[in-house]
Amino acid sequence: MIALLGVRLTPCQWSILRRLLAHPLLSDEELAAFLSLQRTSVRCSLYALHQLGCLEPIPTKVGKRWRLCGHGLRLIAAANQMHIRNMAVIFDDAADGETPIVSQRGEAWLLKHMQHTAGIYGFFVDLVQAAKQKPGYALCWWETGAVCERRYRVHEQWYNLKPDALAECCVGGQHIRFWLEWDCGTMNVRDLAIKFTSYAHYIASREWARERSMLPVLLCVAPDIAQERRMQRVVQARLTHTPGVVVWTTTEVLLNELGPLAPIWLQGIPQRRQAAQLGDSLRQRLLDVIPLKKGV
Repeated sequence: MIALLGVRLTPCQWSILRRLLAHPLLSDEELAAFLSLQRTSVRCSLYALHQLGCLEPIPTKVGKRWRLCGHGLRLIAAANQMHIRNMAVIFDDAADGETPIVSQRGEAWLLKHMQHTAGIYGFFVDLVQAAKQKPGYALCWWETGAVCERRYRVHEQWYNLKPDALAECCVGGQHIRFWLEWDCGTMNVRDLAIKFTSYAHYIASREWARERSMLPVLLCVAPDIAQERRMQRVVQARLTHTPGVVVWTTTEVLLNELGPLAPIWLQGIPQRRQAAQLGDSLRQRLLDVIPLKKGV
């Protein structure tokens, strides 16, 4: 049955399944933006997949979201020649005759922190839409969850880096990576110190160089100015002496009003110190991507 279902699906429906596997709990609007499709077309495909038992809608505080369920997860597992338990948790306590409940790994955490999840997804939707208005700009790829986490060892001790997202943009033929930290206002000074210390360790270890890419820029979004200032104080305390690091901060309010490519970003580390660490050409490329607030 799963094999026949795979033959029946359209390319658009396959794209939706793959997108939801990479980023669970997307909305109609977000799927349309990421797939560059009309919202009505996406809704038709979502309805068909729902009828086939591949997807189901979930009501949340931030609107209706879509999740992969039984047939959808089994279909993707079969297409990738993987066991379904590699990507899903199967609850075997179903009653006799009932189909076991299947849930995608990591989905429960995203659902529990749905406001945080929606904030990250919304950022990348805004970035995709803003890039369409600027020739030469494009979002190449973006990752969230366990895919963008890094576990590494230094002198027999293990460390973890857990950004909210890792992405790569193309600007005039140049490829620039960035980490995203999305703060809903739940992180106190101690939490922020732990977070930015993990970046300091990772950058100093040069583990990022193993990926043969430029050191990613760190973008931090705070819910309000007070939290942004608190974040900047911790950044300066923890990252000022970390070679090569570039940090930009803004607020969710400015982001929603003006968009990610507007001059809404503040430097997290004083300009004099960053200028001494970066070459002029690299700095100019960063400024092309991250416009600063006027007068900063």
